[in-house]
Amino acid sequence: MGVSNFSAGQLKEALAYAPIDSIQPPYSLFWRQFENDAAKVSQKETMTTLAYSPLAQGVLTGKFGPDHQFDKKDHRAKLRLLDPEIWPTVQTALGELKPIADKYGAALGQLALAWVLSHPDSCAIAGARNAEQVRENAAAAEIKIEAEDLEEMDQIGKTVTDRLDDDPVMWAF
Repeated sequence: MGVSNFSAGQLKEALAYAPIDSIQPPYSLFWRQFENDAAKVSQKETMTTLAYSPLAQGVLTGKFGPDHQFDKKDHRAKLRLLDPEIWPTVQTALGELKPIADKYGAALGQLALAWVLSHPDSCAIAGARNAEQVRENAAAAEIKIEAEDLEEMDQIGKTVTDRLDDDPVMWAF
């Protein structure tokens, strides 16, 4: 059985009734509330993490520049990472991730997916709008990031996540 968007408390309660094999949280370099809550329970219980939005709604691909504005009909327009107080930090972090991506001959999105996949018992559910994006995302599974680069990526990601509160919802609806 699997669950989605469960907190640590909800996981513990559900485990009293049935075994849980997987958890599906939003999880990426720029969205890591899962690490501070449900990850502890899921790791203890050896659940598989099926990370959704591992590209932070496309932000981690680097294709949205500093002045990008999503159409109001696009759900990403309400993405909390776009907050004017956070967006410049996001852009700086993407710039700092680029040399690491270049080192591995990878696109930023591939690097972000490889970071998620580097975690034990983790998979990434990455969206794609065309066949080329599917191929690019799949190639991320072949990237093996060295420990020192993973640490640097963690620190870069935390420059963004440290500016966010503990609310696990990615949008400001």
